[in-house]
Amino acid sequence: MGSKKQLSDQIQLSTEGKRRATIEKVAKDILSKISDYGASGQDKDSEQLLSGSREQETIESDNKKETAFVFNVIDDLNQKTTTALSVKDTNFLINRVEQLAKDAVENDAAK
Repeated sequence: MGSKKQLSDQIQLSTEGKRRATIEKVAKDILSKISDYGASGQDKDSEQLLSGSREQETIESDNKKETAFVFNVIDDLNQKTTTALSVKDTNFLINRVEQLAKDAVENDAAK
């Protein structure tokens, strides 16, 4: 029975490790998009404009994609909902990430 408990713990750790890795990857992606977004309200890469209306429309379309973080939420019933978060409206997200980082440091220090 002891080996069954140990195997269960290993599976749980593996699942927890995958969960944490996913959270870290998503957090890095969010922070990367936020940090790449310029203070002027435009993506830093969009400062160089191409001539011609068709090329300009393509750039604007690409910028809209880059200024939103699109993610999926899976509920308790395994239903997927796709949601977008504008990079412009990220102050609350930055504050939450900072709080989570502080909590993680405090939890590690308490161990």
